[in-house]
Amino acid sequence: MLGTDARRRMSQLRGARGALAGNYAALAVAVVSQLVLLPLLLARLGATDAGVFVLLWSAVNFAGTAIGWLSAGGTVMLTQAAAAGNERMLFALYRRFARGLAWYGVAAWVLFAVWSLFVGTWWLRELPVGSAAQIRLAAHGAGLYMLAIDVHQADLALLIARLAQGRVAVFRAGLQVLMFGLGAGGLLWGGGVAGLFFGYALAAIMIAISAHILVRRTAWPRPSAEASVATVPRDSLSRFAGYSVVSGILQYSDALILSVAGGPATVVTLTFLQRLPEAASVLVGRASETLGPYYTTMSLAPDRAPLQRTYFTASRVIWRVAAVTGAGFAVFGRDVVQWWSQGRLELPPHWFFAGAGFVLMATIVNRNAAWLSYFTGAPRASTRLLMVELGLRVVLVFALVRPLGATAPMVAALVAQATVLLIAYRKLERDVLRVEGRALLATGVLPALTSAVPATVLMLALRATSVDALAERGAAVVVATIAVAALLAFQERALALQFLRRRHA
Repeated sequence: MLGTDARRRMSQLRGARGALAGNYAALAVAVVSQLVLLPLLLARLGATDAGVFVLLWSAVNFAGTAIGWLSAGGTVMLTQAAAAGNERMLFALYRRFARGLAWYGVAAWVLFAVWSLFVGTWWLRELPVGSAAQIRLAAHGAGLYMLAIDVHQADLALLIARLAQGRVAVFRAGLQVLMFGLGAGGLLWGGGVAGLFFGYALAAIMIAISAHILVRRTAWPRPSAEASVATVPRDSLSRFAGYSVVSGILQYSDALILSVAGGPATVVTLTFLQRLPEAASVLVGRASETLGPYYTTMSLAPDRAPLQRTYFTASRVIWRVAAVTGAGFAVFGRDVVQWWSQGRLELPPHWFFAGAGFVLMATIVNRNAAWLSYFTGAPRASTRLLMVELGLRVVLVFALVRPLGATAPMVAALVAQATVLLIAYRKLERDVLRVEGRALLATGVLPALTSAVPATVLMLALRATSVDALAERGAAVVVATIAVAALLAFQERALALQFLRRRHA
């Protein structure tokens, strides 16, 4: 018979798996919907209105990045209160957090409304009168969507604090499905860009109401009369806000510097060179983000062993996937970017993509360590390292942009990762987990090498057998992806069986 603690850990593990699957499902629906809606917009409304949609949606995403990091910080605080059993503190934090998010959403709506007043006069003056009126409505729809999404984040944070990750994943996936359906319906039924955004807003409102009803029924804080009055620290979120600010600056600094020093053409080349590694980093890093609330709960216990075991298990998989992903970009990156750009760009030589593959691997594993520090209540340590990375990148990009052009950001990132960050983040992991360096070597670096080396040999062999035609190179990429995925699955299965034999012995 399993003990209570063992059953609780198994339930939490199933919740984490369901949350991860749901998060990736939501990402998949979001990507597919954008791939479908953009050509549909272009075909029905033309390039100008499609460009306005991209502009408004970029503004929504930029504001959403800030609220996402703020929401993560609030989630850490709520999870700490829930894990400690302090329902009164949890209730006070939730109410304050919900109010702050609501005010943020209202401010976003006001900004979109003010922006809409100048459409046709200060902005987008080439639009016809009827089209300008529709764009103003679209701006209000985008603002309403932002308000609903921001209010919704408070309920999601409370569900995550209760470790109801599976339900959160259902709401996220459901939001993307409804946005696709209602947004496409608003577009096709003659609403244009305004119909699309009001469809998005309606989807967000429906999901937000559903989530709040569930929270009120199952996860609402119930402070007892006997509980001591809990004080709410006024500056708690400031510990987490720094990471958000520095991360946002780091995300856009390369393009900003190149736009000033190299011009628009250089920025376009940089976009094609960076977008695929950035997407891979986000996809692999979603596992670290999903496990964050579990790290928060485990870090409050006096016994550090469950946190160490959970992180080492996840880290082993993340190191392996990161190493293989980096190796894949090193081998096939140039071919994929050439196909994606349709051969219209002058791409750097293969050494650039080999270096970019190493940077991709290092970025993924270092962000994994940063999430560990962030969710265990030590965001300032990871923020300091992020500031070091930002400083090194900015200085090196400024120094290298003239001779290297669009390749300067990658070279700067390579130098920063190889000389400082890989070692510094391993020290951060040791401090948070309270383990020796050899434990990190055994659970991260060595498994990554055992996966990356045979995978690289396999990918190089497949690439060498294909001719220069991009179609055949594409077939080699597909075959390599399937083969490497099978290799990783076989290794993980073998490790699991070995672990079970040891436990049985």
